[in-house]
Amino acid sequence: MHRTPATVVPQGVPGAVLVADHRERDHRIAAQADAVTAPRDTLPADEELWSRSVFEHRPGAQYTLVHAPDRFTVRPRGGAAVHTALDPAQPLDHGLIAGVLAERLLDGAAGGVRDLCDGTPLRIRTGPGHTVTVDLIPEP
Repeated sequence: MHRTPATVVPQGVPGAVLVADHRERDHRIAAQADAVTAPRDTLPADEELWSRSVFEHRPGAQYTLVHAPDRFTVRPRGGAAVHTALDPAQPLDHGLIAGVLAERLLDGAAGGVRDLCDGTPLRIRTGPGHTVTVDLIPEP
């Protein structure tokens, strides 16, 4: 995975996934984002209600990703969420995890959010000798 700021990537790049923070001020980027992320402690409502609001107001959003130090919640438009169990002791880049999950979901590598759980744990190699392990747990 190669990350590039949205402002320097031309629109319509094949295979590109646009992940935006919920506080994104560029309305073009916010409207076209494939996935919208937010720290759990900054949400104005509970995660499910916030996600419904994102899907209602951001037509390009297919997923929301809400993160806290010990967990990540991935919710697809019109579907049940998947939660991740994270090790708070591991150095973590929430943007990287959001990008990897969104890319896997949007490129069809995973048949959907629930199918991601079939390949758990997800291991993301972030550099020489460093791997982040993400356990995926489907919402009942």
